[in-house]
Amino acid sequence: MADSAAPSEPDAQALLWPFAWVVAAFVWLLAPSVAWFDSGELAGAAVQLGVPHPTGFALFDLAGHALARLPLGNAAWRVHLLGTLCAVAAVALVWRAWPEPGQPGRIQRWLRPVLWLLPLTLPAIAMHMRAAEVYAPTWLVAAAALWAWHTQTGGVRVAWLALLTGFGAGIHVEAALLPGLALLPAFWHTPRAQKPRALGIAGLLVLLSAAALVYLPLAAWRKPAFSWGDVRTWAALRDHLTAATIRAAHADRIGHNGLPALAHLVWRDAKWLLPLSLLGAVHLERRHALLPLIAMMLADALYSAFINPMGLRDDQAGLLVLLGLGLLAAHGLAALVAWRPGVALAPALVFVGLHAALLLQLRPDADLRAGGRLADRLLRDVPPGAVLFASSDHVNSACVWLQTAEGARPDSPCLSLALLRDPRMLRATAERLGEVGLADAATVVEAQRPVADRVRAVLAPWQDRPIGWEPGMAAEDSAVLARFRTAWPWTWLSPRYVAEKTRYADIAGWLPALATVCPTAAACADQPTLTHYLATATALVAATRMLPAADQARQLLETAVILADDDPKVLNNLASLEVQSSHPQRALALCERALAAEPDYARAHRTAARAALFLGQTDVAVAHARAYVAARPRRETQPWLEELASQAPPPAAAQLRGLLQ
Repeated sequence: MADSAAPSEPDAQALLWPFAWVVAAFVWLLAPSVAWFDSGELAGAAVQLGVPHPTGFALFDLAGHALARLPLGNAAWRVHLLGTLCAVAAVALVWRAWPEPGQPGRIQRWLRPVLWLLPLTLPAIAMHMRAAEVYAPTWLVAAAALWAWHTQTGGVRVAWLALLTGFGAGIHVEAALLPGLALLPAFWHTPRAQKPRALGIAGLLVLLSAAALVYLPLAAWRKPAFSWGDVRTWAALRDHLTAATIRAAHADRIGHNGLPALAHLVWRDAKWLLPLSLLGAVHLERRHALLPLIAMMLADALYSAFINPMGLRDDQAGLLVLLGLGLLAAHGLAALVAWRPGVALAPALVFVGLHAALLLQLRPDADLRAGGRLADRLLRDVPPGAVLFASSDHVNSACVWLQTAEGARPDSPCLSLALLRDPRMLRATAERLGEVGLADAATVVEAQRPVADRVRAVLAPWQDRPIGWEPGMAAEDSAVLARFRTAWPWTWLSPRYVAEKTRYADIAGWLPALATVCPTAAACADQPTLTHYLATATALVAATRMLPAADQARQLLETAVILADDDPKVLNNLASLEVQSSHPQRALALCERALAAEPDYARAHRTAARAALFLGQTDVAVAHARAYVAARPRRETQPWLEELASQAPPPAAAQLRGLLQ
């Protein structure tokens, strides 16, 4: 394929109107209140300059705080705006760095916003542009690194990449990793005489631009309404910046084989673009612009599959791979237009029409208030003076936002059940609330005592206060997430998508069935109701202390399985309850369904091993135990294996203990 004319690079002014057009296309789809998963926590931390979950995202917080002060909309909308601005700016930078095929005529200028929309309307990409998240700023840093690589040379290129590496450290670990990797070959290609000066400037710029990280310990000293752990010591700050705390808190949810999950994400979201992506790659290869993008996509793929595979399950990893494919597809479409404008014009018009219909269908009043409705309903139903514990990612995030940014229900502290896993966060919360008993509870948590002991210790300071307990069946998270995932028009028209929208039509309607309020903490501590937490922590093991409570938990979980569309986490929760309720056959079947959907789900292997052992299927039990041991660190598997071996017949017990060798 030959270009009809020499390639041209668009000037900055020519990119202003498509930038404004695409921002306008997305800005009215921003969540008007609290949104999905971590967005409430991140937005709340930005508004009141708190410390969100590791790795802290200091520069994101500071940028979100600046936007929150603008006289536009409400505070949530302003912070959510950061994602849209960063994502569109990332596309603009890449388009600025890449030469456009053909002479930029009327069709190309008219088509440019469509080309920009192409990567940004991928479902997982668009989702992160509509609510506060750290991924869009990460894309901007990566795009700026590509721009610096293509447009700068020598020491100037090294300086730009060093500056971006430092800024990236304040946003997300991957935002520092990508320009940091590009910095090495950039320094290598710097002329020998310039290398000493370039090295000194690079080191200084990295340190200066990474200075935003100092904000984290300063914020912790301020004792904001939300602070994840205590980051005022070097050791605590190190663990926070390396995500050691959150990895320890959620170790049993982190798998080790993310390649199938990454392939599923790419195929699900971008399979329709692959031919155009291939065309764009062939076109870029002639201009030696492909290698840096492919290297960045490969780095993101390795990071997502082997360092953060848990993020793939929530569409929070592998996003640069998707964005890169979308950018290549947009360039491929541009090359097609430059080659045969008449051939490409009709598909472009169809694309614009379908996406216009999609944007109209996703109007905020009908779609994006779901998260706020769910949170408002939960807080509204809590008795005066109650303490609310939330295990659902969405509800915990929503409570953080509503209480720290909107001042909702100041009489009812809303606490994350991550307190039962993170003693530093528990001590910081104790200091902020002035609850000495919580500091004592941190010792119990730090000692890794059984979950039931941790629950009692955390509840102890509020013996006479009512307790609101959100059990976290994961169904509400799935329902909120479904509202924020855009879809390709052909997916939107499919019966499955219509069925999903019908299923989640009234998200607040079934919330009361998933929430429990105890009259006092003292009365609650000995009731199996509290063990609903184990749906996400230890799989409802203690829910069998009383059969009525076990039956109630089973009904909730069965409802969650239906609502969450066979979510592996929910299936395993129900399987764990069935094991303890003397239904191991059903438990094993549920585990097999969970593992069919997510083969590396370590917790399901653990539950399946116990169920198979109760059924006398020792070979199956040993196989699942072996899979669990292979996926988890020895310090976590050894106590569990010893307990399981103590319940097994001698031959199986010997095999189980042999797994420790």
